[in-house]
Amino acid sequence: MNVTGQKFVYDYKTDSFIVTGDAVITQAKTTLTADKVDLMRRDRKMHATGNVHLTDPVGNIIASDALINLDDETGLLTDATVTDHQETYRLAGKKVRKLLGQHYAVLDGFFTTCGCEPGTPDWSITADDMDVHLGETGHAHNGHFDILGYPVIPLPYAVFPAATDRHSGLLTPRVGESGLRGFQIVQPYYWAINKSSDATLALDTETSKRVGLLGEYRLISGIDDYLVADVSYYNES
Repeated sequence: MNVTGQKFVYDYKTDSFIVTGDAVITQAKTTLTADKVDLMRRDRKMHATGNVHLTDPVGNIIASDALINLDDETGLLTDATVTDHQETYRLAGKKVRKLLGQHYAVLDGFFTTCGCEPGTPDWSITADDMDVHLGETGHAHNGHFDILGYPVIPLPYAVFPAATDRHSGLLTPRVGESGLRGFQIVQPYYWAINKSSDATLALDTETSKRVGLLGEYRLISGIDDYLVADVSYYNES
């Protein structure tokens, strides 16, 4: 373990350091920075306060206060936000208990995988109580499904995917009816090809008019460097 800071106070009775001013604690590939850290070496615990930032190869945690067990990196976080380095998800809460690995118990929680730029995401799930295992699933109690920050659908209890990677699979179908086309259903399938490309394929059935196939291929290889190709085929006979 590496410890740096502007000021150190050592208590030999408890074998603990109080580090203030740009405190930095490094252990293996995990780094914690804070305004103040109380490092209890005998108990293998630390209490960090003020602008707490914990980073490791998996993700980033920002909090106002953190009590962390150094042996298994579990802990209790206050006013915390958890993201990965690509910011593909955002998990936040007033109180966040970090369990083993990427498992979190959250009070007054918030979760979204819809872009983590500053501002309100297109959709999110908020709840009084959440249990989220990143990369797998999450459970929400007494919550809401929010659109643009507004609660739309109440969720007394919900199970939701908390995967941090894209996955191939069926998307929500589009259903309609008209006097010209009859009953219409468009069932899309999402194909995660690799990290820089994906595609959407869809079957379009219109009972009074035609049957068709739709496809869109997307490739991005850099900032403002992308390709989108659309193709469609309909049989109207």
